[in-house]
Formats: sequence, C-alpha cells, structure tokens
Amino acid sequence: MIFTQMLAILDDNEQNLVMEIYDKYKKYIFSIAYDILKNQHDSEDVLNDVMIKIIKNIDKFAESSGKKMESLVVIFTRNTAIDHYRRNKKEADRRAPMYYVNEDGEAEQIDVVADEKTEEVVLSNENVEIMQKLLLCLPREDRELIELVCLHNFSYKEVAELLGVSVGVVGSRYMRAKKKLLRKLEEAHYEA
Repeated sequence: MIFTQMLAILDDNEQNLVMEIYDKYKKYIFSIAYDILKNQHDSEDVLNDVMIKIIKNIDKFAESSGKKMESLVVIFTRNTAIDHYRRNKKEADRRAPMYYVNEDGEAEQIDVVADEKTEEVVLSNENVEIMQKLLLCLPREDRELIELVCLHNFSYKEVAELLGVSVGVVGSRYMRAKKKLLRKLEEAHYEA
C-alpha cells in the first residue's frame, strides 16, 4: 500500500526505473532476505521495505547502472534484512522470561513489570548496569558484535553469516572489541 502510494509521487521516468528494478531484482532481494531471516513472511516485508527505500533514494539509482546498481540493491537489502532480524531478536528477547537467583541459590522466574522482587533483581545486577554503560562507550560496530555474541548468544558462525564476513574476521573483531571493553572496565574501577 505505502509502496504504491510512494510510487505515484514519482515522475514517469522514476516510476519506470523503480518498476524495472523491482522486476529485475525482486527474486534476488527476496533470496538475500531469506538467507538472513529464514522466514518467508519477513523476507516479503524486507522486499517491500527495500523498494520503499529505493523510492526514497531514487536519485542514487538513477545515477547508477549495471554492477553499481546491483551493489546498491544488495547493500540496501542486507542492511534492511539485518535491521529486521535485530528487531525480531530484540522483540523475542523482550518477551523472554527473566530469572534471578534467590537466597536458596535457585533460579526463579520473574515478571519484570508486575513482580515485587524486581527491585531486588535490579539492585543485585549493578554490574550489568555498569557493563551496559561501558558498552555504550564503545564504537557501534564493537558494541553490536559483543551484544550479538554475549547477550544474544550467537555463535561466531551465525554472526559471520549475518554480517557477510568470515568466521575468522568475526573472531578477531570480537577479541579486539572485548579488549576495548576490558580496558574501559579497568578505567571505571580506577575511577571508582
């Protein structure tokens, strides 16, 4: 619906270009999105979102052709699919139950919104808050890599597939990011 409304705003040449891109790359966009998301419905959403982004950036596409246009389509698709994946993952994590360890050493599930023990959990997790603040001091790429590996429990292989790099690259980037985080942690302890 939004796609057709936005398409109507463009002039005839731009509309033709968007439709040519759609006809030529729709299967390619879908397959890239499906490789990342492993879900047909989400991949269709990505296809729609990519086409909307193409309309918004029609000038870039009008100036390119051949391999350059294909590269733009791939970049737009990968970024959109990864954003979609992150939103899905964040939503799943938000709905996941939370646990804390009670006085008996047993894991107990809590409802973050309604449980009276929430304050106890927050107070006992001061270190988590410190780590979250330190993560925000890191460059975005380092922070996202640490979050994917540590917080979301992604394997190096999964991260490599998601980012389109080798497992070795993920490992070395992760080690560098972890060293930066540890330096920040040491600095925080010295300042405290």
